[in-house]
Amino acid sequence: MSIYDGVVTIDEDDVQVILGVDEDGIRLSAGGLEIGEWTPEDCSIDAAGDGVFTITAENETLTFVPNNPRTFAAAVNGGSIPDPPVTTTLEDSTGETPTMVTSDSNEVPDPKPATMIVFYALAAITGVLGLWALISIIF
Repeated sequence: MSIYDGVVTIDEDDVQVILGVDEDGIRLSAGGLEIGEWTPEDCSIDAAGDGVFTITAENETLTFVPNNPRTFAAAVNGGSIPDPPVTTTLEDSTGETPTMVTSDSNEVPDPKPATMIVFYALAAITGVLGLWALISIIF
């Protein structure tokens, strides 16, 4: 049985739950107490979008938000992880499509001066502490 943790909304309250999924059905529990167990014929799990799923059983529907939506989606989709949504370029208020600036994936921006100062200061402190430790061991 695969186990997934997340949040279920019950009567407008968010409840931390553990959802067990296997070929025999699903089992929902919270705080060590079982909320329900259903066979595959008695329940369904559907993606509602944005990492939210609906669990429908016994004419009730619960909203389930797993802590790891991609892994859970892979489990309910037969092992395939859905691709993240594709963003599209919208026209701006002038009716023109904005120009998208792309860069070579190997380019890295230069570090800021403050970053370099902190890096060299930490390197110097580490070097001094290393020398001090070496001298302490020898003498």
